[in-house]
Amino acid sequence: MSPGTRPGALRQAGACAPVAGCTGRCHCWRCPDDLRRLSFVLRTTPQPTILIVDDEPDLREVVAELLEMEDYAVLQAANGQLALDVLATSARPCMVLLDLMMPVMDGYEFLHRLRADDRYRELPVLMLTAHFSATAPPGTVGLLRKPVDIMELLKLVARHCPPAV
Repeated sequence: MSPGTRPGALRQAGACAPVAGCTGRCHCWRCPDDLRRLSFVLRTTPQPTILIVDDEPDLREVVAELLEMEDYAVLQAANGQLALDVLATSARPCMVLLDLMMPVMDGYEFLHRLRADDRYRELPVLMLTAHFSATAPPGTVGLLRKPVDIMELLKLVARHCPPAV
């Protein structure tokens, strides 16, 4: 797939067809190459960006790939301190997916520092956790338990950070 391809937008527009017999959840759509090139040329709005903050690299990579397939740009950080560094050096994301329990700086402390900064006070934050008894902290848009239900995750992301069209 070439840089700038927007499979999520093409699929939503009905231009891509499901691959017959595909049992995977990720790469089951075929878009004609000429439509991919047209999609790249016609892009007029930047991709919305999601920041994933989680100390599990495999989870970050899988979620990042899924979000990129839905036409989001993705930033990643392995803990809250690194996420603050990413925010200081990158464009403002439209949403944060935040693990609660991480080394160095956990999700609670990151959320506290995020809300203390006027630039990020209203930034949607969706909590992710493996802890069954955890509840969504105030100031978040919700909490998903790991293993994450991908369809629910994509639904919540789209609600709070709609993809560019």
